[in-house]
Amino acid sequence: MQDIMNELSLQGVVFRTKDLNDQGISNYQITKLVDDGTLIKLYQGVYSLEDIGNIKITDINVIIENGILSLSSAAYLYKLTSGESGKITITLNREQKPPRLPFDLFCYYYTSSKFYDVGLKIIDQNGRKIKIYDIERTVCDMIRHRSKYDSNIIREVIENYLMREERNMDKLYEYAKELRVYNVLVQYLEILGGMNGKKE
Repeated sequence: MQDIMNELSLQGVVFRTKDLNDQGISNYQITKLVDDGTLIKLYQGVYSLEDIGNIKITDINVIIENGILSLSSAAYLYKLTSGESGKITITLNREQKPPRLPFDLFCYYYTSSKFYDVGLKIIDQNGRKIKIYDIERTVCDMIRHRSKYDSNIIREVIENYLMREERNMDKLYEYAKELRVYNVLVQYLEILGGMNGKKE
C-alpha cells in the first residue's frame, strides 16, 4: 500500500475516489486510510495525502474540476512575475459555484460564458491535466483586474511578456479587443515602447 501512496504523491497530493480506485484502493480501504490519518477527506469524493497547505498546481483540477489557473498564478507559472501571489488564482464561469472547502487557498475570479473559453488551454504536468489560460489571455486578464494588483506588478508582467521571443502580438491585440482592454493595453505599450505591430 505504501508503494502505491508514494507513487500517487509524485502526481500531487489531492485525489478523487476514482483516482484511488484506479490504483487498486477500494472504498473500504479509503475509509481505513482516513481513519488512520493517511488520507484527509476534503469533501465528498476528494481526499488529500497530507496537509492541504502543500497543495500543488497539479491538484487544482482535482479540487475544482472546471477551475482555470489564471491571473497572477498563471503569470508566475509563465515567469511573467517573480513573486507568488499567495492564494492560487482561479477563474470560474460566472454560472459556476466553487465547492465548499475546509481551507482558504484559492482566490476566485468570475467571467461570463462568452469569455470563459478565450485563451483556454490544457497542459500536462506529472501526468495530470491542468486548465490554464494562455500567456496572452493572462496578460489581458492582469490588465482587466489591474485595480487588484500593485501597478509595478502589471508593468512587470507586460515588460516580461514583451521580452519573450515567442510573444504573439497579434493574438494579444485580438484578446485585448475581445476582453475590452485594448485602449489600456495600448497606453501601457506606448509607455514601455512595445508598440511594434500595433493593430488598429
